[in-house]
Amino acid sequence: MVLERHGTRKVTLRQQLVQSLHHTHDAVKCLIISHLATLHLTTPHVMLPIHYTLCDMVRMILFYNKKQYLLPPPTIPWSKTIVLDWPDFKAVPNPAVFENAHSTIRYRIAWTVGSESVDDEVQFFIDKINIITEFFPELSWVREMYATKSLLRHEQGHFDLAELFRNDITEKIKNAFTGKLYHTIGKNDDQCKQYAREHSGRLLYEVLKKHQTHLDEQRSQYDKMTNFGEDEHEQAVYDAQFLNLRV
Repeated sequence: MVLERHGTRKVTLRQQLVQSLHHTHDAVKCLIISHLATLHLTTPHVMLPIHYTLCDMVRMILFYNKKQYLLPPPTIPWSKTIVLDWPDFKAVPNPAVFENAHSTIRYRIAWTVGSESVDDEVQFFIDKINIITEFFPELSWVREMYATKSLLRHEQGHFDLAELFRNDITEKIKNAFTGKLYHTIGKNDDQCKQYAREHSGRLLYEVLKKHQTHLDEQRSQYDKMTNFGEDEHEQAVYDAQFLNLRV
């Protein structure tokens, strides 16, 4: 995959990732985020996968190279009318883990960047924040011999659990940025806008990753309480909560 930034020299994402492996995981993520940001500069809403784990990002790079995509792999956004089916689990099973199925579910965040002049200085603000719960078929898998209806119901529960927290997370993130202004850096208007886009992404990433971590903890608890869907009683307790999402 090759990215080009405003006519400057071309650099492969793989090369830059390899060059940055001595940095922390978050530094590697920020490198990838900054490159992916260039794919969205012409859209009214900035939408970046700032919530991915490092493993997700490495898989994405391999997926890009294999499929020749210049956008993130296809996802299934949560919907009242859509339920998962086993053909949606397209990745190869991981032999190193205990679970018989794995659902990769992440929050995608979209926002706009506005600006206003304060004491002859242009400052930016983050507005119209929206969060979408997404399932990643290319990063999710099931061991074929265990692809039962009950396990599928359990995996759908992971998707529903993420959606259950989405509204609350959205409001908390909106409140965290409401009324706040941030300085811009740049020699001209275009550079200031570019800085605002990238810096807003970093700010949102820091906030969202805490909520993503909390979701991951809740998903682990869900697996523990239901014994990965084998405890029918506990699974039914969770399912009753999930039904409210489709009312």
